[in-house]
Amino acid sequence: MEKVKISVIVPCYNVEDRVRECLDSLISQSIGVENLELILVDDASIDGTVGILKEYEERFPEQVMIILCEENGRQGKARNIGMSYASGDWISFVDADDKIHHKSFEILMDVAEQTDADLITLKYSSDSSILETDLMLMEDSYRVFELLGEDERKKFVLREDLINNSCTQKVYRSDMIQRSGARYAEGVCYEEPLFTYPMRYFANRVAVTDLPLYFYHLNPNGTINQTMSNPSTILDHLSVQLQLLEFMRKQNFYQTYRHEIELNFLHCMVYEPYIFLTRRGYEVPESLLKKTRDLVNRLVPDWENNVFLNLIPEDEQVYIRRIAGK
Repeated sequence: MEKVKISVIVPCYNVEDRVRECLDSLISQSIGVENLELILVDDASIDGTVGILKEYEERFPEQVMIILCEENGRQGKARNIGMSYASGDWISFVDADDKIHHKSFEILMDVAEQTDADLITLKYSSDSSILETDLMLMEDSYRVFELLGEDERKKFVLREDLINNSCTQKVYRSDMIQRSGARYAEGVCYEEPLFTYPMRYFANRVAVTDLPLYFYHLNPNGTINQTMSNPSTILDHLSVQLQLLEFMRKQNFYQTYRHEIELNFLHCMVYEPYIFLTRRGYEVPESLLKKTRDLVNRLVPDWENNVFLNLIPEDEQVYIRRIAGK
């Protein structure tokens, strides 16, 4: 396997209880820590996180870089800062309370070498036993999608079963990120789509593996879950979707994929707030319904003519038509 360098960006905020496990899973990668650039962005922690990060910097001064933020800017800003320092051929994002399988990067770089992909998606699991399994890359462990023509890309971008908006379930070629100009939304929850959604339009080849390489630590009392349980944060979600639509409309391919992009906007602006709130036991406020209806009809006035609207699940169609209908 050709040697490459992977920049791993880890945003850290008050994670003194779990960050050691995360960093240990990174430095013990079978690809070799010398092939990694660990960019640890402390987002103004007020516990013992920084002291722990400095321990790893002292142990691995050539591989570990610590960036200290004076003010808390949330994960989006921390990841953007990390990207500004990244020098690797590939970029990966790992959350500080999660872990990855010890063969993750070896397997992903093997996939990259065999497929010449710009973007590789992977699976996550909240079952820690995946970290102990002996994973191997087989011919049937991944699928490759070439997106060199409009038809191929149009089919791919609507496939949520193949690609989602989670940033940690992917590795990205650095030059693709540079081409896209995409960055995370800052200072908000639900920041990922502004960065991850555009990638499905900039990647020319995507490899999809179903191997569970990422362990996601479910912590109902964690900062992220506590913040997202506050119904007012749904306004952050709407803000990010507005930024995303504005970003996509500036791209020279917008008219080619207008219906795909606007369907995503409809789904995220109208249906996702309903899902987010009702799953947490809240009703959707009438003020929010009016706000989304006004935004959709102002920004996408011909949404009812979207050629893909009839292809989404019927319950979602009914909800969108009821809420966004004039």
